[in-house]
Amino acid sequence: MQISDLVRKYIGCDMRHEPWKSHGLESTGIVVRIDKDFYGAGSAFKTHPTDRGNAIRDRRSPDFIAKTARGIRDRVFVFWQGEHWTYEDSYDLKVIEDGG
Repeated sequence: MQISDLVRKYIGCDMRHEPWKSHGLESTGIVVRIDKDFYGAGSAFKTHPTDRGNAIRDRRSPDFIAKTARGIRDRVFVFWQGEHWTYEDSYDLKVIEDGG
């Protein structure tokens, strides 16, 4: 994804608020700015699940460090059709057409 790409948002469209209220799932926009590595983390403290019937153990202390499910993502500033501006997670956007 780069600046001036045409994008569409498929995930997290709340139909009660603009710009999704006017345009529904056909919400398309142009990427204006990209803030690299804004959301998420590369790794996190995690615990192994306890098997049923085993002794109770302290769940507050982590067992290991592992990668997160989504990893580090970018924050994208998008100008939507209908004159609305929003910041979106790059995970929620799909590139429809390259801006050149």
